Formats: sequence, C-alpha cells, structure tokens
Amino acid sequence: TTSVGSPDGFKEWSVTADVQAFVNGTLVNFGWQIGDQEEDSPTNYNTTYATKENGTTARRPQLMVTYVPP
Repeated sequence: TTSVGSPDGFKEWSVTADVQAFVNGTLVNFGWQIGDQEEDSPTNYNTTYATKENGTTARRPQLMVTYVPP
C-alpha cells in the first residue's frame, strides 16, 4: 500500500515478490487493484489517474519492467 501524497505526484509499486510467487505457483495471479484505503471514511477523498491519451505526455502512465536473468 502507499498513500497518494502530493498532487501530480507519481506512484510506483514493486511487484517483484508477487511475480516470483506467481512463477513459483505459491500465489494465484488475480492481478492487482488500485483502491482507496479510506473507502469507508465519511470524508470524501479524490484521486485521478491519467490515461495514455492524456494531452500532457509526462502525465501518461508508464509500465517499467526490469528483467534480471537468473
């Protein structure tokens, strides 16, 4: 989990351990979900995410894969 932080901030998650567990067969791959840890809060919180069609190139999401051979 991570907090949203400041506006226009980038978020990143390392999924290395999950992927290794998928490969090992010790974790079932249901994918990942980006959710709000405060979903039941009486205070409204808003977060927006850009798409690949965003007019500002720097705000478009990126998937970065680093492959380390065994």
